[in-house]
Amino acid sequence: MWVLRGDGDRKADNVLPLDIAVNATRPSARESVKRRMRESVLTYHDGLSRHRRENATHQNRWVSRRVASHLI
Repeated sequence: MWVLRGDGDRKADNVLPLDIAVNATRPSARESVKRRMRESVLTYHDGLSRHRRENATHQNRWVSRRVASHLI
């Protein structure tokens, strides 16, 4: 989607796509999720990432498929 100028034309010179303009100030939720997934590689044998392990509220979201199959 393009940011519309005052004249209503979708001219591409000096106009950024809206998502790029927004991301310049605050990363989108999807990008921050991707970044968190990269930063929290699942390292423990039970599939919980190292920095999420202590936070019990996040544990069930970060369990690996192998562990989840035992819990179901």
